[in-house]
Amino acid sequence: MSARTAKNNFSEAQRAEIYARDRALCGYSGKSLWLPDYGAAPYSIDWIDHRSPVARGGTPTLENGVCASWLYNWVKREHKRAVLLFHSGYPTLDFYTFHQTLPESIGEHLQRFACLHPSDWYFNRALYHGRPQI
Repeated sequence: MSARTAKNNFSEAQRAEIYARDRALCGYSGKSLWLPDYGAAPYSIDWIDHRSPVARGGTPTLENGVCASWLYNWVKREHKRAVLLFHSGYPTLDFYTFHQTLPESIGEHLQRFACLHPSDWYFNRALYHGRPQI
């Protein structure tokens, strides 16, 4: 088994809860992870990542989970750090430090997904797995 054992992974229910809490928005980039709107590249599945990595004592808890697009999950892993721009579906102070204003597209996304339900993660995931292979 890999270094990431099952006890270090989020359960499917935790993934769904984090996805709904974060409004299907990458916490590091603000990229929408809602497939019906934007589709999926081969590696753009709706990732749930540890904010504090397992290698540094991070655990699979809701508080330590964040939605992260594939690219930003990879960047965080390679550079061992990342700035969280969104937390629990809201822009952070760091977001406003870097961007000053919220783009209209992200504001609209946050309003549309204010009532996202954990079952929507399962729907999004099914769409990803049912897409035609490139």
